[in-house]
Amino acid sequence: MAPTSTFWAPSSGLRSLGQPSLPGDLGVLRHALTECHYELSGGTSLRARWGRLPAGTSLDPSVSAAAGPSWVCDLDASIENIEFDKDDLMGRAATFGDVIYRYYRWAVTDQFIRAHGGVLT
Repeated sequence: MAPTSTFWAPSSGLRSLGQPSLPGDLGVLRHALTECHYELSGGTSLRARWGRLPAGTSLDPSVSAAAGPSWVCDLDASIENIEFDKDDLMGRAATFGDVIYRYYRWAVTDQFIRAHGGVLT
């Protein structure tokens, strides 16, 4: 049985990363979160979390919770145990930004970008 929420619908512009649903009228999806950890070259790692959160919930205390149910995509790149070198850190920050942006663009469609005010070039 297909879920009734447009949250998981292909028309939402999000890639189908799973469609949690219950058969019949057993219940309503309240919270669904996927978390993946990737080991990348050069010791970099990427953590990707996405899913549906209920109203009043946030993954990050520095981000205000939405008043209603929301979809969230949280991407973090990092590396452990590196020496402090300004030039190296600046290069890694640029690499992290590239990694995060590439993952984000893979996860959303052009339709999603347009629907949320983005401009494609």
